[in-house]
Amino acid sequence: MAITVGLVFGTHQTKICIENSDTPLHKTYEFYEWEEGVYALPSIIQINKDHTLRYGSIDLDSCLIARKKKIVADPGELTLPIQPVEPDIPIVDEPKMPPQPVYTFVTDGGISMTIPYKDLYGIGRPLPQKKGKSNPMKIWHKKCQKLKLDYEKRKRKWVHMGGKRLGLPMPVEPVYPPKPEETDLVSVVPESINSQLIASKEQKEEYQSWLNQCALLKKQYNKAIERRDWHISQYKKEIRTWESECERIKRNYAYRKKQYEESLVEYPMVYRYFKQATFSAYLWDYEIKPQDLTVLYLAYIIFRLEERFGMDFSTQMGIPASKATFNRLKPLASGYLIQVIRLVEDIFQNDFEKFLATPYEELLSMIPKYEYSEDLKMQYGLIILPEAYAALRSLTANSRIPRGMSIMLDMGGGTTDISFFVIEDNGEPHIYHFESIAKGLNFFLEYEDRPLASFKIC
Repeated sequence: MAITVGLVFGTHQTKICIENSDTPLHKTYEFYEWEEGVYALPSIIQINKDHTLRYGSIDLDSCLIARKKKIVADPGELTLPIQPVEPDIPIVDEPKMPPQPVYTFVTDGGISMTIPYKDLYGIGRPLPQKKGKSNPMKIWHKKCQKLKLDYEKRKRKWVHMGGKRLGLPMPVEPVYPPKPEETDLVSVVPESINSQLIASKEQKEEYQSWLNQCALLKKQYNKAIERRDWHISQYKKEIRTWESECERIKRNYAYRKKQYEESLVEYPMVYRYFKQATFSAYLWDYEIKPQDLTVLYLAYIIFRLEERFGMDFSTQMGIPASKATFNRLKPLASGYLIQVIRLVEDIFQNDFEKFLATPYEELLSMIPKYEYSEDLKMQYGLIILPEAYAALRSLTANSRIPRGMSIMLDMGGGTTDISFFVIEDNGEPHIYHFESIAKGLNFFLEYEDRPLASFKIC
């Protein structure tokens, strides 16, 4: 009897399609009937109170209640880093400026008067000039400017003529006339201006010295303020870093404390989604590995099949894989099936009753070592397909899909499989691309409060 078993190992339920090709031109197909009128087996394993396993259904009366999650170490008391000590911030006082220089003189009427230097002509006020008189300072500036322009003109001409190359003498810098003295400036001031209110050279120098002292004190004060503000900003930065680190430690501690407390809780020992955790990055925090549960679950199925068909049949199984991950997951799936068949045939010698009566701790220790090779795969008659392709074959077998590019989306309990394909002349599908997304109906049903934007098809 030529039997091929199509094993649809789903996240929520498992179905088996049986192909009988004793007559190749008239193949027959049927779904495996688990019980009368029941063609799907829920993908569930329950550990009973006697530590044996129950498959495909839940009975809380006989279910073992025990620690189910991975044992997590007690994080102990929360310890936070020491808060940075506030440094001694120096107090910076406003600088005490030297007194502004003042000038005391006696008026023609014999009255003594005192005025600041800044109010003297030539310091704070410009010197007025006699009408029709030229300002010696302006004349001096003009002469200097003219001499400078003449020199630069001669220098440019010398460069243009190639004076350096020809050995011509370089133009000599001009000799500027001496700068007018204070007495020259006073001579152009109208007689109506009291000559005592015109700043002398010494007074200008004294006033400038006072300005320099004030500027130096102000500069030193600003630098002290900058140093103080820098110490304050560094302390605030340390505080922010400390607060951020404390928040991070608190979050991690709360998470580890929650994991620890949950690991102590006793739950009904019922396992779901082990298939999804076996073939994807699904979060699995239970003590029993999902791969081991997958092997024990599939062993139950193989026992049921061998009770009916013996050991002479091929097994075809789909796995949730995309084009990018299929080559990596295909050997894993084959290796798990090899473990299953060896557990059934080599370890238990097809003794189904013994398998069902064996405590799960012993079953876990009896699972054969993982091993895979192409020869072993052929020996056991294993065919691994992407779930997207496996679903597509059942749709295209009846030739109801027209030719041309098509897209198929198969949303299951744990995964959503997508394939792009065309139907060729022989009626077979040619797949150009396929994807498997580790989110299905259970994602929407169990996490319905999450925004739909988190479900993305890439």
